[in-house]
Amino acid sequence: MKYFLLISFLFVGLTVHAQSEPNNYQVTLNRIGPFKIEMKKEDVEKILKTKIKTPNNSNAIEYNYDTIFADYQGVNYTLVFFKNYISETKFEIALFSVKSKSPLLKTKSGIRVGDDKMKIIETYKDYDFYYSFIYEDDGQGNFKRSKTKSVIQLKGENENSSLFFYLNEGKAEGFEVSVFEGC
Repeated sequence: MKYFLLISFLFVGLTVHAQSEPNNYQVTLNRIGPFKIEMKKEDVEKILKTKIKTPNNSNAIEYNYDTIFADYQGVNYTLVFFKNYISETKFEIALFSVKSKSPLLKTKSGIRVGDDKMKIIETYKDYDFYYSFIYEDDGQGNFKRSKTKSVIQLKGENENSSLFFYLNEGKAEGFEVSVFEGC
């Protein structure tokens, strides 16, 4: 009987852990892991269990971004904060974009770091997407089209966000989810 109870508790514990874990490594059109775009700075601080400084957003007049680097559950993230305007006189500091190159991450459709460009295009053929090369600084202030690096930007029909797949040699090397400010 003791062993039955012990095995039952272990099974339930592993099942609960397995169900909650995918969200910490999942990439969607509006989140990577637990970090959702337009999430309030205070909510991000609760997840990270630390205070975040955003000196560029402290000025009430200017519109600037603050970038921080964070590690959460073995995944390195780049988090960019902005002033999310609620009305003409009210704003809150919120998450503008989330970026990571962790191989632990994957999309709901199963795309992960290392997958090739054609798998991404075929998987998301029913979405609006844009493919472009990345332009790199040659060290002298001139920007030239990269021969190896490119990006696929995925846009949902009713989303105010974009999902970026960063590619190197045609293989995914990272993800970014960002507020979509385009037309």
